[in-house]
Amino acid sequence: MGDATCGCDHSDDELIQQAYDLIVEGDFDEAERRCRHVLEHGTSKASALNLAGCIAAERGAFEDALCRWKEALEVDPGYSVPATNMAEVYINDMQDPEQALEVCEAALLTVADDVEGRFDLLVSKAQALSLLLRDDEALDAMRETKGLEVSNPDSLTRLGETAMAMEEFDVADGAFRAALRIDADHADANYGLGWLAYENDEHSEVPKYWLRTLEQDLAEPRPPWHLTTQEFEAIAEDVLMELPERARALLRKAPIVVEDAPSVADVKDCQDPRMLGVFCGVPLDEQSHMDPAPSEPNVIKLYQRNLEASCRSREELVEEIRMTVLHETAHFFGLEESEIEQIGLA
Repeated sequence: MGDATCGCDHSDDELIQQAYDLIVEGDFDEAERRCRHVLEHGTSKASALNLAGCIAAERGAFEDALCRWKEALEVDPGYSVPATNMAEVYINDMQDPEQALEVCEAALLTVADDVEGRFDLLVSKAQALSLLLRDDEALDAMRETKGLEVSNPDSLTRLGETAMAMEEFDVADGAFRAALRIDADHADANYGLGWLAYENDEHSEVPKYWLRTLEQDLAEPRPPWHLTTQEFEAIAEDVLMELPERARALLRKAPIVVEDAPSVADVKDCQDPRMLGVFCGVPLDEQSHMDPAPSEPNVIKLYQRNLEASCRSREELVEEIRMTVLHETAHFFGLEESEIEQIGLA
């Protein structure tokens, strides 16, 4: 992919959009070539530097990404997107909410007229404050978003998810519903409303939202580095080989099955459409040879598409498969979620 004249017949905006499309396809080298062309020959330097940061972040080079985004802000201090990207990396990838908060507060001073940018920065500020256990201030930041009219359902959904984490369910409900008014099929917003219905014991409402999430998730393309079913199963088998021989012998009673995602029937029964895996059956410590044969066999299910969607690279996926297999194996042996968390498998 990629011709030697990629920049000759396209505007900066077209080349930058092409590069973002290439990132989604996993072709970071070609995305970087277009980015470099804009940096060397174009006039949209701040946008190109932001793009360069995104490419670096997708490659896991977070320090390099932060440098590119800082350069973008130096070129255009009123450009909010690099600041929001910086805050998200500090929060999600570097676990540094203090730095995220500092970035947000500095950027908020320069984006008074950028409604969408201000909204995103306030959400990131709320996330950082919540992680710092400054919940009252986090709630104040979320309240500042009220009245800011935004057109991006992703921004509204991020507000909803932040509010959900803080158990501010009214704020979350409003944000998710606002996102659905823009895009009725928005998977994340439907997912959030499903969880709100579940938390409110409105279980009859849950499938309405989660079935839409399942449908949209299954329509998404697989990542370019996705595994074949055979490769996926081989990794799961390798994880089992880490266990003691006695444990492996017992696990023959609970074979591993790989599926794309929970079934429609399971989601109608309020099973999380985005769960990574599940142990179905009776835990080993509750089984008895006196019990009648179960109507459903014990089985550990791994949901391949959900696992792939939760990761950014093949290497990360391999580790997530490992953690999920061990997590569900622990359920088979009778451990509760709190016990699983204590041994680092949550």
